[in-house]
Amino acid sequence: MADTLAVLHWEAKIDAEDVEFVLGSRSEVVYNEASSLHKLQKSDWQMETIKKQNSERQSVHMWVLDFNRCQKISMDEKGLKQAVRAFYMNDPYHPRPGSDNTMDEAVWERFSSRYLTASKRILGESELPGLFVEMLILEGERRAKEKEEAQKRVSGAALHD
Repeated sequence: MADTLAVLHWEAKIDAEDVEFVLGSRSEVVYNEASSLHKLQKSDWQMETIKKQNSERQSVHMWVLDFNRCQKISMDEKGLKQAVRAFYMNDPYHPRPGSDNTMDEAVWERFSSRYLTASKRILGESELPGLFVEMLILEGERRAKEKEEAQKRVSGAALHD
């Protein structure tokens, strides 16, 4: 997902607003030509090909859908702000910074590291990907603080009722 987001930002130069990452699996199809013989007439035999699903061997696929709200981004601070806004506008398909959950934070660290690595392969040496990640972290902190303040207001109002 991080690689794909980097490609969308730095190669396609779009903000990736409202894109959806869909994971799915498919069983491997196995053809067994020797599995069944049927006698059709006195001297004729036909080999039947049996198609069956092997549920023990699964392959995982990722699809990226829904590009209708994506907009072009400029390769400057304005474009980064647009990409950050789009990142937080999306349903939380990708990991986000600032979680209280240790596992979520570890996933964010892996995601952001992979995003930076993929971005470097695409752009070479550029400060834009690092700035994007920093802006995501700052926006995440701002949102967490805003949520905390709203919760305090709600609980303060409940005490007065």
